[in-house]
Amino acid sequence: MNTTPETIRERLLFLHSLPSMTHRLLTKLITFDSTLQMPFETNSTVPHHVQRELQTILQTSNWYTSLSLHTCTPVTILDDNYPPQLRHIPNPPFVLYTKGDLTLFLQPLLAVIGTRQPTSYGEQVCKTLVPPIVEQKVVIVSGGAYGIDRASHETAIAAGGKTVAVLGSGFQHLYPKVHRPLFQKIATDHLLVSEYPPQTPPKRWNFPARNRIVSGLSQAICIIEAKRHSGTFSTVEHALHQGRDVFVVPGSIFSAASVGPLELLAEGAQPVVNKETLLEYFCR
Repeated sequence: MNTTPETIRERLLFLHSLPSMTHRLLTKLITFDSTLQMPFETNSTVPHHVQRELQTILQTSNWYTSLSLHTCTPVTILDDNYPPQLRHIPNPPFVLYTKGDLTLFLQPLLAVIGTRQPTSYGEQVCKTLVPPIVEQKVVIVSGGAYGIDRASHETAIAAGGKTVAVLGSGFQHLYPKVHRPLFQKIATDHLLVSEYPPQTPPKRWNFPARNRIVSGLSQAICIIEAKRHSGTFSTVEHALHQGRDVFVVPGSIFSAASVGPLELLAEGAQPVVNKETLLEYFCR
């Protein structure tokens, strides 16, 4: 019976999978003890509620079962195949649960994001910008949400390109549910990624944290329509802190969906004048 994770990687995966574990607490544990042996010691200084949960789970015969049952591949920050561009962002994820082609992490990546309620203009822009960029072997990253996220994934696939979807829930709780066929397609032929263990349901606060991975994986982000104070701005903030380039598609001054992009342009974001704008960026 294997009741104790033996390697640092196993301990990291084990602790990360605990429902009560937070990124902040795990950061403290790693800072205090880089081997992560301390939480498993009798006189551990881990908070009591986490220690109780540890003792319960340690009694199981195979702590790794929950991951293997969902046929996902966990990639830890200790692994060679961890996305190199994520290592240097603030608060990098310690573990990424993945399904699909991990080599996509090594390709040029562009995040295409925007409103969950795009206008016909926004959809047309997505269908115009994405195909030529994926023809240059640039991978499209987005968050799997309604609207521009879904359009960017589907347009990349239809154009014969590759896409990465970063989710705000575990693989056992794919969200939104209506996108499950799309997520299954991405998991089979592209790459599905989540920071959250498979059993994690979608929670409101997961998605802003998810956004730092969308931008962190990418060399640049492109905004196609966004209302003021929308979730898209969370990704923009992460991108700026991470040193990523921000491209914005201008829109009509009469459209609420264009308020966000116009504000970003006024603050100095790079305008997407035509489809060549992004091509020149990646082909320079």
